Order: sequence, then structure tokens, then C-alpha cells
Amino acid sequence: MQDYNPKPKEHCPASCGPITIPFPFGLEEGCFANEKFHLNCTSGNLTVSVSEDAQYQVTGISVEDGTLTVSNMVNGSNEKEAILIQTEDGYGVDSPMEDQFDFSVEYNIVIKWAVANLTCETAMQKDTEYACRSSQSYCLNVTHGEIFMGYRCKCSSGFQGNPYVNAGCTAIMCG
Repeated sequence: MQDYNPKPKEHCPASCGPITIPFPFGLEEGCFANEKFHLNCTSGNLTVSVSEDAQYQVTGISVEDGTLTVSNMVNGSNEKEAILIQTEDGYGVDSPMEDQFDFSVEYNIVIKWAVANLTCETAMQKDTEYACRSSQSYCLNVTHGEIFMGYRCKCSSGFQGNPYVNAGCTAIMCG
């Protein structure tokens, strides 16, 4: 696992513009779990770097669904569109088939993410780096089709919140 930090430092920025930033994502050193969850906030715009020369604007983060929604490449080494892909080490950028498609200017890409490329069984054995910190959470193996991506955490049934922080999953109150 790439130096996973299961405990964010105190007083981490909680938002950028209108977007809430839940752990394992973060803006500052010590506030994100590892480099693939490091986001940038500039002038109220939240971005994620997927390579040295490609940044995408983040439009949504869901801990519950394990997704990061991005749109519009903010910068790039050329004018061609790029496709964001999940890789073993985080995110990657792949060029589409040259000149085969006309891409619209506006598009959203939903990236399914996992905290580490480990099975739940293996991750649970690494207690100091295990990501599911709330006592009311469980581990879930993540696949995309037939491709194993790793694991992520969810709040147990009857609870909601952020399973990646201590006491992050709280009981759902009825009525």
C-alpha cells in the first residue's frame, strides 16, 4: 500500500467552493490518505491531478458510492481530449483513438475509487493502515466488471456518515 494515512490531522479544510471534501480526500499534507486522494483548491475550483500534465475539475465526491465525479480538463499538454482511467496506483490518463470521435466540450466522468489495491481480508490484517476506522463500518471489495480494484469502506446498515474516520458512522434517526 502506498503510505496510507488512516488518521487525518485536525482542522483540515472541509470544502472548496460548494464542494465538501470528505476524508480520505484532502487538500493539505496530512489531510488526505495518500497522494491519489490529494485535491487542489484554487479560486473556489476543486481539481484532481491525474498526471503531471492533466488536471480535471472535481464536481462531486461520494464516500457512500465510492465515486469521484470530474468534468473538463483544466490543463493539458495538448488540445486533444483525454480519457481518465483507474489504474493500480491511482488514476491515469489515456488518449482516445486519434480523431475517431468528436467529444463535447462539457462532459462528466464518474470515477469509481478504492482506497488500496488490497482485498478486505489482506487490508484488515494491516491494522495501522486499515482504512475502515469507524466501529460501525465494514470493508467492501471493489470491482469494475471483472477487474479487481481494491477495497473501500461503507457504514453499516442503519448508520450513515464517513467510515474512514473514527466515530464517522452515526445512527440514522427516524422521525
